[in-house]
Amino acid sequence: MRVNCRRMRAALWSFRSAVPKRVSVSWTDELAWLAGRLGDARDLDVFIAEGLTSTRGQLPMPGRDNLIALAEQRRAAAYDAVRATLDSDRYGQFKQGFRAWFEARDWEQADLSEKQRKNLDTNIGKYARKLLHRLDSSVRETEARLDGNDAEQMHRRGSDRCSSLMQSTA
Repeated sequence: MRVNCRRMRAALWSFRSAVPKRVSVSWTDELAWLAGRLGDARDLDVFIAEGLTSTRGQLPMPGRDNLIALAEQRRAAAYDAVRATLDSDRYGQFKQGFRAWFEARDWEQADLSEKQRKNLDTNIGKYARKLLHRLDSSVRETEARLDGNDAEQMHRRGSDRCSSLMQSTA
């Protein structure tokens, strides 16, 4: 579910030249809220499955069983929070509202610029090729400026690039 929230946010971001931020921002914000509410449970799932239990018996680690028990307790609490989120009025309103917005294609009724309207009316294949080309060019530009032997710089540049891409949608 968290992955799907991230995918929907990425789709809304990717198609911002046809569906502007002001038309989709409420849904992007709600998807971010929902993904955030699901995050602790997923992080603890990964931590327990891949970080703790998968190494059991491979290396001695004093306190491992206590750490696993504590992580499982925290995961149970995180799942309680997920259940509360999914039972909340806010989630119910989001689920109904987003589905209605999507099925009614409400973004088409928005006040769009001529360019946005043209992009919205463009064949999806043509639009996607243009979008992917633009994103590929951006990645290649960033890659060309990186020192592949400097992991810290690569991480910093990648984070900076993601931040600047997200801010450019404002």
